[in-house]
Amino acid sequence: MSAPPVVELEAVVVEYPTGAEPVRAVDGVTLAVQPGSSTAVVGRSGSGKSSLVAVMGLMRSPTSGHVRVEGRAVDSARVRHAVRAGTIAMVFQSFHLETHLSVTENVMLQWFVTRSDESRRSARQRAADAADLVGLGHAAARRVSDLSGGERQRVAIARALFARPRLLIADEPTGNLDETNAELVCSLLYAAPAQTGAAVVVVTHDPVVAAGADRTVRIVRGRLAASPQDVG
Repeated sequence: MSAPPVVELEAVVVEYPTGAEPVRAVDGVTLAVQPGSSTAVVGRSGSGKSSLVAVMGLMRSPTSGHVRVEGRAVDSARVRHAVRAGTIAMVFQSFHLETHLSVTENVMLQWFVTRSDESRRSARQRAADAADLVGLGHAAARRVSDLSGGERQRVAIARALFARPRLLIADEPTGNLDETNAELVCSLLYAAPAQTGAAVVVVTHDPVVAAGADRTVRIVRGRLAASPQDVG
């Protein structure tokens, strides 16, 4: 029996109240992301990408429709928070790093916050391994404030990988990077399924960034505009 999708959206709608008529940012989207796959979600600014990824990443509930993670219905805020913490990691355009901390400290930030049963020594070793994976093992002790934009995004990816996610979502991860660093960041993200088994979803407006994914789905005015084989 095959594993269920890491995340599955069924007839998802996201509306925002504005004046007399609500704005429908996501309009009946059905989409499944399989384990160990890479998916690019593309669309212009205002197409609904950010709202879609907020639902997919369990950062908000849909106005209507259903969300399942590894076959489990996400039907309450309590379930959403619990499932997200153990399953999903995010990488954002703006990095969201603690610039006064070192690379290693940023990568293992989850350990500092949760204070899990894992020893500090073990967590630091995992953080070092994640930094090595993104080519920053040599910079483990450096402060993030001393790094370039491309290096900071690589730290953000290492931090996401440290969480051992089954789903890694990157929202416009190359938006603040030059072409060389954008290519490097893309190669790291699209290598994650083979290296870690995580499914990867990259949200972008750039067709060059999207080209590295196993499949591409396009969102236009809140709806998916893709062939059936792209969205199943």
